Amino acid sequence: MSTDWSRLFPPGDFRWHLGLGPGEACSFFAATAEQASLLAERAHWLVVAPEEYALLTPAGGPLLAEAAGLARTWGALPADDSLAALGCAWEPDFVLLSLDDRGPVVEGGVVCFPTSWSLREKLGRTLAETHGPVPRLNPELATRIATALRKLAPGAAWERDNWGLVRTPERNRHPSLHRSRLDAAATPDDVWIRVEHQLLFKLPQTGGVLFGIRLTHVPFRELLTDEFARTALRQALESMANDAADYKGLVAVRPKIIEWLKGSATD
Repeated sequence: MSTDWSRLFPPGDFRWHLGLGPGEACSFFAATAEQASLLAERAHWLVVAPEEYALLTPAGGPLLAEAAGLARTWGALPADDSLAALGCAWEPDFVLLSLDDRGPVVEGGVVCFPTSWSLREKLGRTLAETHGPVPRLNPELATRIATALRKLAPGAAWERDNWGLVRTPERNRHPSLHRSRLDAAATPDDVWIRVEHQLLFKLPQTGGVLFGIRLTHVPFRELLTDEFARTALRQALESMANDAADYKGLVAVRPKIIEWLKGSATD
């Protein structure tokens, strides 16, 4: 996927934003040139620690069955309707959400490439509860997220992008792996823009939501060649509150990155 910098970095100061646009589920879950490596790595993690990467509540059974049926319609061929089979057939991670009086609830999924979070810790919790550690996200967006998912028409989809900055392009950043983080010793070659391309699809039969996540890693030096991206990321970092920067793991390295974006660094 190419990076749409204007979609990734909306105008103005940093804020948590929905940025929803029309999506198409079949193409989102379609095979890409990276299929072999993606499916091989997914299969590896599902063998190594299925209790961390593939989980389902009892209430998630009907959602999984519908998702597996749709996967076949969209061209994937899971060996059966099990969670592991679907996780080995689709390139993106996916989470299954139900909608009840509490709001969207995480009923399970297969998340082999998380960005510093654990599916096991989110299982059975509402989206508002899972977003609790994110500074100010719930006051700003929780009601809008719940309303948007309820209003999403059956069979329709929205897409959005989310970004972070990481030290390595490893796909799996599960907390238990303790991946290397950015610090004050980082150089421009150590920095990657980690982009999550996300899809929200309303399951027509169960009324639940299929949440898909695809990853792209863009070298920081590539961003430096785009004037819009340089300016937009600089504004986001300069205006980002300290607690948000801490949540994103950027406190130690933020001053250096801002200087690089200004063009004052030569390393």
